Amino acid sequence: MSLPLLPWFLAYFAGVLLSNPQEESLFPYALAACALVVAVWVKLHRSRFRVLHLFLLALLFTLGWVNVQSRNSSLPADHIWNYLQHDKRARVEGVIVDRPKQFPDKTRLLVSIRKINYGDGWFPISGTGQINLYGDPVDLKWGDRVRFPPIRLKRPLNFRNPGRFDFEKFMESEGVDVMGGTSQRKSLQVLGQEPLSRMDAALLTLRDHMSDLLKQSLSSDNRAMINGLLFGEKSGMSDEVLEAYKVTGMGHLLAVSGLHIGFVALIFLWVTNKVLFSLMWRFKREWAQLGYSQKGAAGGALLAVLFYMVLVGPKVSSIRAGILVMAILIVLWINRERQILNTLLLAAFLILIWNPGAVYQLSFQLSFSAVLSIVLALKWVAEPTDDPLERIGEIAWYKRWTVNDVPTKGWGNKLVDIIAASAFISLAAYIGTFPVMLCQFHHISLVSPLINILLVPLASIVIPACLMVLFLGILVPALSIALLTPLGWLAGLFIQVPVWVAKLPEMSVYLPSPPWPWLFGYVIFFAGMGYRFFLKRREARGKKLSVFGALYAPLGLGLLGLLLLAGLVAPRLLHSKTPQLHVWLLDVGQGESIFIEFPNGKNMLLDGGGFFKGALDVGARVVGSFLWSRGIGEIDYLGATHSDQDHIDGVESLVEKMKVEHFLNRRDGMSDRRFSALVSEVVVRGIPLVEFGPEHPLKIGEVVIKNLHPTEAYYRNESRVKKDRLNNDQSWVVMLEYRQFRILLTGDITEKAEQWLMGQGTDLRAQVLKSPHHGSKTSSSSEFLQEVAAQDVLISSGFANYFHHPHKRVLKRYRQAGARVWNTAQRGALHLSTDGQNYKIETHEHLSHW
Repeated sequence: MSLPLLPWFLAYFAGVLLSNPQEESLFPYALAACALVVAVWVKLHRSRFRVLHLFLLALLFTLGWVNVQSRNSSLPADHIWNYLQHDKRARVEGVIVDRPKQFPDKTRLLVSIRKINYGDGWFPISGTGQINLYGDPVDLKWGDRVRFPPIRLKRPLNFRNPGRFDFEKFMESEGVDVMGGTSQRKSLQVLGQEPLSRMDAALLTLRDHMSDLLKQSLSSDNRAMINGLLFGEKSGMSDEVLEAYKVTGMGHLLAVSGLHIGFVALIFLWVTNKVLFSLMWRFKREWAQLGYSQKGAAGGALLAVLFYMVLVGPKVSSIRAGILVMAILIVLWINRERQILNTLLLAAFLILIWNPGAVYQLSFQLSFSAVLSIVLALKWVAEPTDDPLERIGEIAWYKRWTVNDVPTKGWGNKLVDIIAASAFISLAAYIGTFPVMLCQFHHISLVSPLINILLVPLASIVIPACLMVLFLGILVPALSIALLTPLGWLAGLFIQVPVWVAKLPEMSVYLPSPPWPWLFGYVIFFAGMGYRFFLKRREARGKKLSVFGALYAPLGLGLLGLLLLAGLVAPRLLHSKTPQLHVWLLDVGQGESIFIEFPNGKNMLLDGGGFFKGALDVGARVVGSFLWSRGIGEIDYLGATHSDQDHIDGVESLVEKMKVEHFLNRRDGMSDRRFSALVSEVVVRGIPLVEFGPEHPLKIGEVVIKNLHPTEAYYRNESRVKKDRLNNDQSWVVMLEYRQFRILLTGDITEKAEQWLMGQGTDLRAQVLKSPHHGSKTSSSSEFLQEVAAQDVLISSGFANYFHHPHKRVLKRYRQAGARVWNTAQRGALHLSTDGQNYKIETHEHLSHW
């Protein structure tokens, strides 16, 4: 197949990649270099060499580069970012511009902010905010002009750790500039209604009408599932269902993507073609014979897709998927079905011209990798073989569905065709999206291809059917309600099947990411497989292959396949041990997590962070992502300094999701209820306990880890353990010693424990101090700092946190003690590395876009 767009697209693609590489590895550079080499190679081998071709390739590369750089435009003077004071609360006034989303513990509003007041008067502003009202549901609707009680507004901010999810870019794609929340709902004032644009008002009115129809005909669970399947709204779903979709790998059904829009296009194409063909055959038979019904059906499907995109709303992901599907429909309209790969290239080209940042967005990567792998796999399976029976038209049962002009007789054979098609397409999409899923989520469902065989064909019926029935409800509400009832029963299967499967053991695994060369090798492997397929077609036509094509290409692909398998099984196989001790103070917001890599290759995690009321699984989403992105699949030593939520919550999560070799335990009688529950879970999972106290130092290679506090004498004389919680002064205080280097990790202790340590004559001297209790005003006394005499102080705190950590007086004491201060709130993750004598500290503030 000729791909005339390929070299031009690759040149532009390389320019986009290199203009703003959002990865710390060399992968974007290697991929861009490979794209440029292939682009030049194709032009040199597919057409007469002309200098003009190289000039045009260079021009497209430059256009890709410039398109990205030109997007960094300045904000309008009244934009909310120019007025934000992150450490203060503000009165905010704005208009609700979308339907409120109800969650079990909150109502989420999308608000066009019009005014802001930090206590010095009201200022007119522009921008969009996502504001959560905590508590019971609130009776608000779109178009309400609302004045909120004082709210602390913040810009979306990434967790600035290597391997982080780009939350800032995600919220930007959702159209959100600031975020905030309040539980003071009684102080909220509704000032009246403000009309939205006619288009927005009509759309939201239609959505309200559809929501009313669903409320009248379906149970709350089935209604929430229909909303999830049709519009990508998850607000009404239970945590059990959402977790089941994560475990089974079916989350793609709950996010409007190319799959959903493709379902709508396919069903409308099929129905419209049947209707038009019947009408044409009756009244204008020559039109039917000329295939005009298919062209008309493609036009009708285009209108259905446009309507669905408008109904879903202006989401970047749905617009991007819509462009892809509409491009395919246009190809059908103009009878160019064989140009499907060129169509994909054209759609990708148009999307990256419109939004070049899409190349780093998950929805773009998943959509195109899935569609491309399905198209290539279909071409491979539909290719005639040397089987004599197939040559005379006897198509094998497993590939019968790929041939349009072979009629299928009997419902049994049709069912086999549906199962075969669903299994093949699911497996192709699974293989194509595997590296994206692995590197973005580090979570692979082992049952996804199987459950897709059942639910994806069912979704291809339920989604378009619900859309048609709800649209019918505008004209005949009673009929729509009657038809929604059986669709609700089908929607129940989308709840029951994933929940049941998710309860089975070992249905999914968390895997560490292989190194970036593995990703590059994966791309090269499948590109090579495509090239091998091309060579096989040439050979089938009687053309002799070169030695490279006949011998070296298959051998190279086989070797590369083995290397890919080895990289997947042992992602740190090539990771060389160095005489360096690495200590990471991770950016977990207002909390703490310390990861230690020892020179002998072992590792330790102390604390895992945690959010208030478990609003975010920091253990898996932040700490786990950091570990998995570094190819680390197991923790050798895991511990929690004490049982505060912002320290122990992530540890509880990681015990469930990662392999742990040893758990650091407290002495009997020196733990509270939550820590004891964690230890019980550890024992149930068969993880060995290692007692870690002042009498039991650890030695890992050359590194000595001493637990200095709390001692038995401290418990006996100063602070007894309460059953409900360990207090801050009962935090572990740990000294790491490596040759001549020492770092003191102090948990959340306050001045009381500091005084006790000094009174016991403990040797606290260290080059580096991890700030006690996030730099609170109750800790870091001048005497303690003088005793430690640290050159550098590391602080773990959240940006603009509620507690105002670190306190200004404490920062002043650090400066007076002559120490350099490093804070995760400003610098992101702090990485200390030392050879036992000298050390350096690296920061990661560049992992945020502001």
